[in-house]
Amino acid sequence: DAAAEKGEGSHYPARNARELTEIFTQIIGEILAVNTTFTSPAVSVNAFNRTTNLDQLYYTIFEPNQRVHWDGNLKRFKLDFDDDNNEIITDGNGDEAISAQTGFFKDTAQSFWTSNADAPDGSRAAIGGAASNVALPRNIYTYTQSTITGTPNLTSSIYALSENNALITNELLDIAAANVTLEAGETIDDYRNKLLKFSRGVDVNDDDDDGSTTDARRVLGDPLHSTPVLVTYGGNADNPDLVAFFATNDGYFHAVDTDDGTEIFSFVPRELLPRLNDLYQDAEVGNKTYGLDGEVTAWIQDLDADGIIEPVDGDHVYVYFGMRRGGSNYYALDVTVKESPKLLWVIEGGTGDYTLLDQSWSTPSVQTVKTADGDIPLLVIGGGYDIAQDAKELRSEDSVGNIVYFINAENGELLYSVGGPGSGADVINNAMIYSFPASLRAIDINADGYLDRIYASDTGGQLWRFDLLSNASDNVTGVSGGVLANLSRDGSGVDNRRFYYPPDVAINAQPGQQPFIAVVLGSGYRAHPLDQDIEDRIYMVKDYDVFDVKTEFNTVTERDLTDITNADYSDPNTLLELASDSGWYIRLGGTGFLGEKVLAESLVINNVALFTSYVPTQGAEDACAPSEGSGFFYAVDLGTGAPAFDLNDNGSLTNADRRLSLQRAGIPPAPIPLITKNGSTVIVGTEIVNSPFDDYIPTYWQEMDVVIETVTQ
Repeated sequence: DAAAEKGEGSHYPARNARELTEIFTQIIGEILAVNTTFTSPAVSVNAFNRTTNLDQLYYTIFEPNQRVHWDGNLKRFKLDFDDDNNEIITDGNGDEAISAQTGFFKDTAQSFWTSNADAPDGSRAAIGGAASNVALPRNIYTYTQSTITGTPNLTSSIYALSENNALITNELLDIAAANVTLEAGETIDDYRNKLLKFSRGVDVNDDDDDGSTTDARRVLGDPLHSTPVLVTYGGNADNPDLVAFFATNDGYFHAVDTDDGTEIFSFVPRELLPRLNDLYQDAEVGNKTYGLDGEVTAWIQDLDADGIIEPVDGDHVYVYFGMRRGGSNYYALDVTVKESPKLLWVIEGGTGDYTLLDQSWSTPSVQTVKTADGDIPLLVIGGGYDIAQDAKELRSEDSVGNIVYFINAENGELLYSVGGPGSGADVINNAMIYSFPASLRAIDINADGYLDRIYASDTGGQLWRFDLLSNASDNVTGVSGGVLANLSRDGSGVDNRRFYYPPDVAINAQPGQQPFIAVVLGSGYRAHPLDQDIEDRIYMVKDYDVFDVKTEFNTVTERDLTDITNADYSDPNTLLELASDSGWYIRLGGTGFLGEKVLAESLVINNVALFTSYVPTQGAEDACAPSEGSGFFYAVDLGTGAPAFDLNDNGSLTNADRRLSLQRAGIPPAPIPLITKNGSTVIVGTEIVNSPFDDYIPTYWQEMDVVIETVTQ
């Protein structure tokens, strides 16, 4: 006990081998049960003043454990300013919500929507937030047909997730007397009814110990990789009618009213109906299990840009989401009327035109192309993640996912594809032999409202460029592309660099130099964050064909880039080398930081490239202590990779100023910029970083949702 107290740990007495095993199981469970978030906060552009964001912050959080269900939640906080005009994150009471010690929510914080009876909820995933506002009856929908006809309105009784819906059969639920444990006198039909009551939110087993089996289960699943998407339906700048859409690994897609945190509806895909029984049983499992694990994209068509969705005027809201680790499908819902969702379409990976579509990691990007038949709304996605990558120590070809799809956003039909040998794609490129789990960076380079170009990355460490080809009438006739850079190497484990996230791009034009598009991204083995063998990098690669279709690809390798890890920027030769080379790179890791890697998207603001990196626990100081690892925030000059700001605030600018240690443990999400009516800042998860972006106005590539170039006020 004394040793445990001195080490700020715990004492676990064991008298025999069985008790020792039980204690180790308990310890592992306690290590796992750390409330955290992997995603950036969701913030909404002010639909009534599109140069600013709203000051509301929406966080998805979760708590790991050793069972099928992980508790998750959606919580609302606020970006505010203290008496000295410093940015802070506050809770529903106006108190500062973030702990200076942990960089995460204080235990004493009370998030918006959380009643006093549930307060304080702080960082706890199971308490407060949207989960605490789950109430009966819930509007939960599914579909049972293997083929979808039209765009069915899910509010019809035949789509209700309910024990009263006879179309939800035991076969669809994958339950039978042989594979479930029935209580004495219970039939399989009794079991089905209880299972479906549980699944629509009834506390059939009195899990809250209040003596009732008919009240609500105030529970949400874990939104492990799902950042909420926010849609403004109306209201005004001071009181917008805002809805948050997000997905969880319980297999539910949720719509939540951000005014009070109540659920508007949920949707469970047909393919995940068998998961309901797994959640009901909630057995201990050796590995994490998944449902809807993907990001959400919204196509918001507000024709008169008045911030109000008016269906009679042709406005609409469509949402798209994949499954990530949960499967290979994509789903599209029409949520133009938020209380009355419709199922637009389902793409089933591994079948038909989408045979090579594997785990659906790539977040759909909504674009527009001009064709002879008129404008077509387009989704562009990578071919997904080949799970064989989970076990690859050396670079080798993938069998699926090595394709890029161009999809009609309204009906899910395939328009074009570019794929590797034997893929059957419209365009074959022999270098497309690795899977594309990352989202695609789609841009309208000439600002005419139509998609022109895509930058992409793959798990083989390759950086790609694709151009849409057009005729004299500017109608799209096809796609071409090639490898801009090959930044991994065959036969080398340490050089087996992979890309799981898209590059960001910005035009770099300096006096006396040829302008180029700077393509920036970082490498990292997302499937194994704790890996310490691969030597990862941050890269900037130059693409000099700024406006023209690229017809020649002289693939860049690391030898063509300047290693600026320890660059001396006072030496004129350094800048000369940078001007003549094809880009630059920074080596990550090193002594004390082995395994440092980039596990989030990069972002370029005002010619500054922003990254976050993750460093797994080194284990040198205390091999027995659990740890989540640590993270860094990087800010470097786009053209040179030099430190952009004095991040350590010591009055001098050195290479050490490229990065700032983050207070919050664990894998940091991507940095995001926020511009409110009171000021601007950059947020990494729950931390406001020491950002000098005090006054800037973002400009956007047409049809893009990421700031890639800015000008100062």
